Amino acid sequence: MEDKIDEVILFAQDGLQVWHERRPGYTIFGSYVARVLLTSKRLLFLSTGESGAARRLLVGAAFGPIGSMVFGETPTAELDARALEVEGSLAIPLERLTDHAAQRRCDCANYVGVQYTKEPESLMQCCFMPKDSVAWSGAERWAEKITVARGAFSRGPYR
Repeated sequence: MEDKIDEVILFAQDGLQVWHERRPGYTIFGSYVARVLLTSKRLLFLSTGESGAARRLLVGAAFGPIGSMVFGETPTAELDARALEVEGSLAIPLERLTDHAAQRRCDCANYVGVQYTKEPESLMQCCFMPKDSVAWSGAERWAEKITVARGAFSRGPYR
């Protein structure tokens, strides 16, 4: 008899930038704003489908640089599972994660790098960090939560 564990959310954070690359870029161009969820089965990136750059530019032109930080946010609070169909979204089963770590870019920005396999066994990478903070203390916490979830819930080999 196989254990049936419902998928439960273990950890979540809104408003993160996600890059489908090994390291985050120095600008938000080429990234996506996402809600990142760690569940008992998957690591999810629920994308808004945009980087938030256009919104920031428009608000910045109208209200200045402080206004773009305050009013230029891309909302992620209303995202649901349909967001997995939006460009930039990912659903990575825990058993497909091969490596992850809190890392620091050369400008001291903290981020979480994730490595995983995708059919047909090709190695993929992505990373995430907050849109407006290079001094993100949450990177270590995210890496720790992913480690715990992989150890507790992954049915695949833990690497």
